[in-house]
Amino acid sequence: MSLSHFNKKNKNIEMVDISKKNKTKRFAEARSIIEIDKKLYSVIKGDKELKNNLFNTAKIAGIYAAKVFNFPQDKVIMFAIAVNIFCGIGAIAGGFIEDRIGAFKTVRLSLFCLLVLGTGILLAPTEIWFWFFALLVGIFIGPVQSSSRSLVAKYAPTEHRAQIFGFYMFAGKSTSFIGPAIYGWLVMYTGVERAGMLIVLVFFIAGIIVLGSRGPKTSMQN
Repeated sequence: MSLSHFNKKNKNIEMVDISKKNKTKRFAEARSIIEIDKKLYSVIKGDKELKNNLFNTAKIAGIYAAKVFNFPQDKVIMFAIAVNIFCGIGAIAGGFIEDRIGAFKTVRLSLFCLLVLGTGILLAPTEIWFWFFALLVGIFIGPVQSSSRSLVAKYAPTEHRAQIFGFYMFAGKSTSFIGPAIYGWLVMYTGVERAGMLIVLVFFIAGIIVLGSRGPKTSMQN
């Protein structure tokens, strides 16, 4: 059996001439089945709502600040930087809290706090109150992001961990457009900028419901 990629005279590797071959269409399909704990699936599915809403909060908050409190562009940039700094502080503090109460309870507690603080942003009468509630939101965004990843890493079966994290990332990115789209529709339909912020609260409530009240028991249950 001779290899077509080698020149017969000098045995050098060369490209194969396929210009005379008939054109064909080829399709490749790959499938996989991942068996995980039902509760872990609920956590990932619920965290899709959380991740989606965390990104939505960051995107919408800047628009909300510019429209409701007339933030100029430079102030919006400063606001985004400040929120990210507080996210980092919250992630560090959340690590200590997670060591005491566990990742699942940390995510759930942070989500309830985000719901309360999000309501504060919606009802904030002045720019000072908006800054106050928005920076506190940043503190609780950090623990949700960090603890949700450690939660998935802890309960995901070792042999499927990479696949589950891939699904985890895909779930958040594939739905990230929903919040801003609904926000824009609500503002356009009602003519009230604050009405668009309601979608953030709705997503937080959905995340709490889907996440449930109890975490996964073990990674070995399918």
